[in-house]
Amino acid sequence: MRTLNSNLVSGLIIFCLAAFFVIESLRMQKFGELYISPGFFPLVIGSLFMLCSIQLIFQGIRSLKKDQTDHLEAESAGIDRDVWIRTIVIVAAMIVYVALLSARLPYYIITTAFLLCTLLYFHRGKKIQNVILSCVVSVGMYLLFTKVFLIPLP
Repeated sequence: MRTLNSNLVSGLIIFCLAAFFVIESLRMQKFGELYISPGFFPLVIGSLFMLCSIQLIFQGIRSLKKDQTDHLEAESAGIDRDVWIRTIVIVAAMIVYVALLSARLPYYIITTAFLLCTLLYFHRGKKIQNVILSCVVSVGMYLLFTKVFLIPLP
């Protein structure tokens, strides 16, 4: 019996999320040309993620077509239950972050909370480092976009 491999599943998940970001970036307000609007950067990043996810999907399909002669190889190609749980939790957190909270709360508060939750989820032992990193990254991104690029953030 063949199992789905992690490249195929993660490629499909990333493709769906990237497509969502591309669609949402195209719906953002435009100030003249597309490359001036705040949706241009998410459009570029979403498009790049879509290209990378297509490569992952092809790798997953290619590995499904190969004969799996060794039982250990077949087991290692399958997705672990832990990976599924982590993927579902992070995707749900991103959906809540983007769809529900980003329009209601200031950018630096919501991004700091999202980064902190994500970092604590993956690096559970380094709490102080995670707090500092999430604050520095969110404030740095806020300053970069508002002061350097002159793009207002919510």
